[in-house]
Amino acid sequence: MLDVSTTPEYLIGRDGAEQIVLRLANNGNLLFRPAVDGYIPVGSYAEFRLIDANGTTRGGTYKQEADLDLMGVSWTPIHASQFGTGFTGTFDGSGFAINNLLVNSRYAGLFGFSAGTIKNVHIASGSVTGEDQAGGVAAGNNGGTGTVIACSNAATVTSTRPDASIGGVVGVNVGTIIASYNTGAVIATGRNSYAGGVAGYYAGGTITANYNTGTVTASGSGSYAGGVLGASGATASYSTTGGGGRNGTQFSGTAWPSAEENAAWTASSSADGTTNQYWKDLGGWNGGSPTYPKLWWE
Repeated sequence: MLDVSTTPEYLIGRDGAEQIVLRLANNGNLLFRPAVDGYIPVGSYAEFRLIDANGTTRGGTYKQEADLDLMGVSWTPIHASQFGTGFTGTFDGSGFAINNLLVNSRYAGLFGFSAGTIKNVHIASGSVTGEDQAGGVAAGNNGGTGTVIACSNAATVTSTRPDASIGGVVGVNVGTIIASYNTGAVIATGRNSYAGGVAGYYAGGTITANYNTGTVTASGSGSYAGGVLGASGATASYSTTGGGGRNGTQFSGTAWPSAEENAAWTASSSADGTTNQYWKDLGGWNGGSPTYPKLWWE
């Protein structure tokens, strides 16, 4: 039996009516539960924090098992430093929501720097404030191996510092972002900054089949804002809050996307996220009331 007077307290972040399972050592310390089908289950705030314990745990394979409420408690991104071993494993959000994310750090996001795979993660609400790099899902998608797929962000992402790179989903991309979207506001007020609905700054990699419906603002001198990217371009991506260029495809009654423009615009009701099977439909102009494309997983 545990001595409750010495057992640490753990934040859970779940509906109290749900069954919640934790694994504790004899001394009361929290442990990961055994993997199920190769994935270590993550069903609480405290278990999520365990991922950041060391380089080994940041290389694990995890799956979110329920909606999580991070309760507006100040969140330290998973590996918030640009040095050392970042996240190199796999985190599958399973389509569950993450609510009330609150981050205020130099490199800000649910994850800091990731060279692993982050998929099916959905930031449903919150506030992410960064200094150098910030994104709802990750500050940096790095190493050429970092992959963000089928994720979304509705949190507000901001920076008041100069030379910042902030995006709704990712701050700086050097990896792959596929089939993700942003609905949150992205606001950069410092000089020489980059702000984008999906990614703030493109430093390499691939950005395909993403979209933004949130407002994007970069008001500092020498700054750049784009509906999809703050710098460079993206493939088969769009923003409803801006036109062409950094905003991705510009939609109009006479310029709607098609597979002839780019194979990644191929649409199919049976799309499954494999190459060029990202969109389940391409929307329509509808006499001036557009219905915009939706991704296969929506």
